[in-house]
Amino acid sequence: MQLEITEQDQSFAEGIYRMFKQKPGSQHIAGSFAISCLSAILRQNKPENILEFGAGIGTMTYAILDHEHQVKQVTVTEANDFCIEQLKKNLTKSHLQKLDLHSDDNSKHLISGDFDLVIFDGNVEAEDFRHLREGTVCMVEGFREKTRNAINQELQKSGLICNFKNYASDRKQYFAFGWKKTGLGFKRPKFKLVKHDKGCWIGQVEKL
Repeated sequence: MQLEITEQDQSFAEGIYRMFKQKPGSQHIAGSFAISCLSAILRQNKPENILEFGAGIGTMTYAILDHEHQVKQVTVTEANDFCIEQLKKNLTKSHLQKLDLHSDDNSKHLISGDFDLVIFDGNVEAEDFRHLREGTVCMVEGFREKTRNAINQELQKSGLICNFKNYASDRKQYFAFGWKKTGLGFKRPKFKLVKHDKGCWIGQVEKL
């Protein structure tokens, strides 16, 4: 599958990234480029039922539920107590009505049904790949080569494959400029090294 990321997707993603970057626990949230890829999937493929492994504090979850494309339900897994607490704080009441949260590994076996989009951004096991079927869009946030390999090893047992394509930002490392107040109330220049967005891997399950 081929994604076409528009300015609208980028603007939507930047807004969510800036908002979540200010929240507690934001050290490992998805980058704005990965969010723009998610927005493009929602706009182009229009998935109705979505499964997200590793919701964290809810950056991607919020993006799904706040997107102009209205999904039926989002099923997420997250085992970290702090992240679960923040996830619930960061979503609105209307968001929570469409959320099915599984907060421990023992409850993952209760997840059932077909999913149009599955997002991998956490620890997964072979049994988690049973939710993939022909036509399912897979999104692997970050690098996670082991996850991508494990997905295809399991899919091939059923005569399926997911040809992942890497979507990465064109931005490389750069220095961001700003001002920092000193103890005396003066301002001095501040430079911060910003690393490039790690992007994501996306593909659609199909027959071998």
